[in-house]
Amino acid sequence: MHNSNSAGNLPPRKNMLTRIAIATALGRNAAKQVERGLNCSRSQAHRMVWHGQVPSKFRAALIGLLEEAIQRQQMRLRDIDEQLRGIAHEEMLARAEARRSRMDDQNSTET
Repeated sequence: MHNSNSAGNLPPRKNMLTRIAIATALGRNAAKQVERGLNCSRSQAHRMVWHGQVPSKFRAALIGLLEEAIQRQQMRLRDIDEQLRGIAHEEMLARAEARRSRMDDQNSTET
């Protein structure tokens, strides 16, 4: 029988949260990133990413790795948001200019 409280295992609910957090924060090649970031073996990284089994000696380092990845993604999202706002602003200005030119055309044809 598998004991979920044995060394290196979190309860099943936390295992699922761990897998989701790693996949979301690290995205593609998460196991490779965990392996490099924590300086652990490939099999240890695989168990962490795919099974949520994080040995206690890696938990603090994994949390730090995920926090850094989340911060990087937040910065990217802020940059993308700024770019989208700039595009939306340019579109708004273009629509306003088009309205002004239509109004000018209408006013010139009326006189």
